[in-house]
Amino acid sequence: MLARRYRLSARVALVRRGKTVRTPHFLLRVFESSAQNPRFSVVVSRKTAKRAVVRNRLRRRGYRALAVSLPAAALADVVITVLPDAVPLPSDEFSRALTGALRQAHVIR
Repeated sequence: MLARRYRLSARVALVRRGKTVRTPHFLLRVFESSAQNPRFSVVVSRKTAKRAVVRNRLRRRGYRALAVSLPAAALADVVITVLPDAVPLPSDEFSRALTGALRQAHVIR
């Protein structure tokens, strides 16, 4: 789990406008940040995974991948929505796909 200063409430970000990047596995919404740290939120809807166990597993995988990429992150607020195609991915592929999506959105270098 990310430290509290790196977490973003997804509800706060829903009313803001920003850049949207869609990949086969993720939908990223990137907003300008007024905070001193980059902040992230990982959202997994019930439409993506019906069982809470699977949704929570995907959310933890997302935060674990973000923790590795955090030192290279730009100052931004990012809401990451996990799409249904990401459910069957193994952890290492999930991390690579998320890192690639963050690069595509210019959140990390």
